[in-house]
Amino acid sequence: MTISLLGAVVCFFLTSRIVDSSRATFLEGTYSNFRDYGSLISNQMEITGYLNSPNSNVDNELNTIAELYGGRVVVTNAYHVIVYDSYQTETGKTLVSKNIVACLSGKEVYEINEESEHAKILLPLRPTGAESVSGALIVQVSISDELQNFKTFRERAISYGLIAWLVVLLAAWLAAVWIAYPIKKIMQAMKHIASGFLNEEVHVNGNREAASISRSTNEMLWKNNQLEKSRQEFVSNVSHELKTPMTSMKVLSESLLVQPDTPVEMYREFLTDINDEIARENEIITDLLTLVSLDKSAAVLKLVRTNMNALIETILKRVKPLAEQRGIEVVLESYREVFAKVDEVRLMMALTNIVENAVKYNREFGYVHVTLNADLRFVYITIEDAGIGIPEEEIPHIFERFYRVDKTRSRETGGNGLGLAIAQEIIQMHQGTIRVSSKEKEGTTFTIRIPLNVQML
Repeated sequence: MTISLLGAVVCFFLTSRIVDSSRATFLEGTYSNFRDYGSLISNQMEITGYLNSPNSNVDNELNTIAELYGGRVVVTNAYHVIVYDSYQTETGKTLVSKNIVACLSGKEVYEINEESEHAKILLPLRPTGAESVSGALIVQVSISDELQNFKTFRERAISYGLIAWLVVLLAAWLAAVWIAYPIKKIMQAMKHIASGFLNEEVHVNGNREAASISRSTNEMLWKNNQLEKSRQEFVSNVSHELKTPMTSMKVLSESLLVQPDTPVEMYREFLTDINDEIARENEIITDLLTLVSLDKSAAVLKLVRTNMNALIETILKRVKPLAEQRGIEVVLESYREVFAKVDEVRLMMALTNIVENAVKYNREFGYVHVTLNADLRFVYITIEDAGIGIPEEEIPHIFERFYRVDKTRSRETGGNGLGLAIAQEIIQMHQGTIRVSSKEKEGTTFTIRIPLNVQML
């Protein structure tokens, strides 16, 4: 519709311009002929002295012009006196009007009356080389033929303009069909997908835009399927992680129930195991609740100006007993005192998870080096260990929930696969980034960057 309307405006504008210019062209021919004739007759009148003493030769020529153009010819001298009238009714009379005054002052006057289909032309009689006007030539002629020709041309121009607009309208319709058809096919495909066929893809052959929409739709479907797959895996992992301690406790308790004469030492051992499983179950539930609270909104951060040096030192003091049991050296290297506006409790939770992993998955008598630095915009924290490392193919997955590189080792160290997922969520809530580099049997390095002044989103 837009192209059609624009086409109509353009066709109307061009047709109007062509018609207007053609009208002037059709009538200009008559005016041009009489202008040339006026110059010629002026010289002849000057030579013969016609304005002072009329002669038959000039009269005959003026009569011929009047008959030829089917009109009237009038000649006046410089004193407004009519010296010739082809109708022979006004000869000798004085002619005074606005147009004749303008003509005798040297101006050419051209009037058109389309109702009577006549044109009046007033030409000053000025011999070649002369400056003064010696009289005026007034010609009133019929322009019916010119107006008829112009009318015919105007009708043709309007017809051609209408045809041109119809062509534009047809082109616009074809363009609309060409654009809309692929989109219609995409809409049908998306309705089909909305009915539950989420594994199907959209394949539409059409213009570039339709192809782009098709690709974007398929990418969205792929991401949605991946999200659904991740959700299902998460639910499965949660069920497994929660069921495992429950199963262990059930087996232990049933063992005690079927043996009424069980020694006190075995009771104590089994109850200790049950207590450990309860603690593990509680840890999993706590971490899940933490993840749920982090997923709700990033706007719940309690940002305060925090001494990052003191915060990291507190974390290292908490993990030092665990590190000392295995002879692991824990060192903080700080280049300057750093203050940042962060959620102290949550950031401490994130960094603690990473540092504890660095200690748990370290080798005997290894080390954990933590460095703290900052520039004008960001605080940088690096946590490097000399532990078992992470296989290269596993690195992209380590932040996934319940993902564990070595499930047996994780069970021994008490890991449930949620620590790094929680750490990443918290760092991202602070508009920060976390990067990992690792080599098997050589160690792992976590690099964290957080803005000094986190802006609430």
